[in-house]
Amino acid sequence: MGAGESVGETVSSTALRLACSRCGEALPERGEAVGAFGGLGVVRCPYCGRRWTEQPEPREIPACEGCGSPYLESTGVEVPAECPVCATLPRGEPIEAGLAQAAAAELRGALAASREFVGSETLQVYLDALLGRLVQAVGPARAGSPTVAVFDDSRLLSLAIPDGTVVLSTGLLASCGDEAELAFVVGHEVAHLASETSARRLVGAGLVSVARGSEPQAAWNEAAEGVLLFGYGDAQEHAADRVAVEAVRRLGYDPEAAMHWLERLERRGRRADPAVGPWALAHPPVSRRRLELDRVLARSAPACGTGKLNREVFQRMLQRSRPWTPRPLAPAAQPRPRRRRSWGWAAAALAALAFLAAWLLWAMPTR
Repeated sequence: MGAGESVGETVSSTALRLACSRCGEALPERGEAVGAFGGLGVVRCPYCGRRWTEQPEPREIPACEGCGSPYLESTGVEVPAECPVCATLPRGEPIEAGLAQAAAAELRGALAASREFVGSETLQVYLDALLGRLVQAVGPARAGSPTVAVFDDSRLLSLAIPDGTVVLSTGLLASCGDEAELAFVVGHEVAHLASETSARRLVGAGLVSVARGSEPQAAWNEAAEGVLLFGYGDAQEHAADRVAVEAVRRLGYDPEAAMHWLERLERRGRRADPAVGPWALAHPPVSRRRLELDRVLARSAPACGTGKLNREVFQRMLQRSRPWTPRPLAPAAQPRPRRRRSWGWAAAALAALAFLAAWLLWAMPTR
C-alpha cells in the first residue's frame, strides 16, 4: 500500500449474494478491498468468522492462529509450514525495547504520511487522561509515554503502536455513546499493548514486508493495514475484550456499556453500513464476542448497571472538538543522549531481522 492510499476501501459485491460454504450463513453484501491482496474484496462470515475473497469466486483466507496474519497468494491460498511473521521474532521472549521503539518510529512516519490526524488540545488532554487510567488498570506496559492520536476517517479503525500510541479514527470515536463505551474501546487496545500482541505483529509484519522488497514507508503501511483489516487473531481479540471489560469495571464504569456498544455496531453491520466493514472484518463475530463477555460479567461483581457512564462529559467533549481541525501526528519521542547507542543498535537490528525474514521467506516450505 502506497503512502497516499487509504485502507480497506469498500468494494461492491458480486451480483449474487454469497454464502459461507462452511456454515451456509449469508456473507456481507460489501467487501473490503485489501491492498496487500491487489485490491481484492474480502468478506467475513458473521456467524463462524471465516474470511472469504469475493472475486472471481469465493476462496477461504486462512490466518495464523498466533498473530492473525492472513495467507493469500495470487495463485491461490498458500499456508506456510510456519508463519513468517511469527518466525521473525524469538518465541516466548519479550521484544527488546529499542527494537520496538525503532519499529514504532517507522510506523508513525508511515501513518503521518498517509492519514490526516486531527483533534484539539482539550480533546488530547481528555483522551490521554483516560488512556493513562486504563494503562494503570490493565497493568504495567513497556511503553514510556502512552498517548492517543486521532485521524479523520468515518470508518471504525484502531491500532496500537508499540511505543504506546493508541490510534483511533474519528468514526470509531463517534460510534461511542458515552465515556464508558470509549473506555472499553481504548482498553481493548491497551490490552494488546500490555500483552505485546500489537508489537509482535507489527514489528514482524513490517520486517517481512521490507524483506519482500517493499519500499520502507509502503512496507510499514502494509503492516498497519494488516492489523486494521485482519486484527490479531480471534484468540487475542477475545483476550483483549476480557481485559478491557475488567479494566472498565475496575475504574468504576458500567461494564454493560461494552455490550451496548457491540449490539449497536452489530445492528449497523446488518444494515450494511460501510463504516463498520473494516471493524467487522478485523474482529470475531459480535455474537461470539458478546457470549465471551457475558461469561466474564456473570463471574464478576458488582452487578452491571451500577457504574458510571459519563455520557454528558463525553458528548460535550466531542461537540467541542468539531469541526475537526488538523493536528499532525507528532514524531516519536527522541531518546535521551545516554541511550543513543541502543537506538543505533535497534536500527541495525531492524535491518538484520529484515534480512532474516527474507531468508525465511525463501527457505520456508508450505503445507
